[in-house]
Amino acid sequence: MRQGNIVIKGKFIVLTAVVFVLALQGISAGGTGEKQAASAVKIQGIVQYLEGDVTINGKPADFGSSISEGSEVRTGPGSLADIVLNEKNIIRLSENTVAVISIGELSKRVDLKSGTFSGIFAKLEAIAGSDKLEVRTPTAVAGIRGTTFFVKVIDSNNTYVCDCNGTVSFRDAMAVEQFETSAPKHEAFLFTRAGQGIAVSDAGGEFH
Repeated sequence: MRQGNIVIKGKFIVLTAVVFVLALQGISAGGTGEKQAASAVKIQGIVQYLEGDVTINGKPADFGSSISEGSEVRTGPGSLADIVLNEKNIIRLSENTVAVISIGELSKRVDLKSGTFSGIFAKLEAIAGSDKLEVRTPTAVAGIRGTTFFVKVIDSNNTYVCDCNGTVSFRDAMAVEQFETSAPKHEAFLFTRAGQGIAVSDAGGEFH
């Protein structure tokens, strides 16, 4: 169910965390390596940077901690974690976030239960192959393929999603409303549970 017509408006923002940008530059400067089929690649997730209270499967995380398939990562108030996947892709979990990261041969998805998830995927094929990486929330699903994006679970009934650059396919959690965006800048939407359905509306740059 769509609430009115979606009016797509590009919004300009800047990724504000300096360490996040520096980390990405470090990734881009790394070796090229050999291209491999996704089924032959072991997915490796490493905590490159963190602040505050961060746990992985209930245990305190540290610099260099590994993220295995199906790991639950939690960040506390005023905390964050930057995670690098296969040396080419970086994701950030901001404060008060709970996310289950299931990226491997059998699954390419992140279940964002609460909080904020953002990322820059320079070499998504290294972890997802021909598939899209899915980020799922209580009200929305974003299919990501080589892009910069931002997802925030406002509460159990509202999710804010932004295609900051690149191509993202969206659908509500009930798979009724489906669409795709290809954004040179920022296109954001709000998925809101409304009665028995989910309404989708233009959201602007409220959380950027």
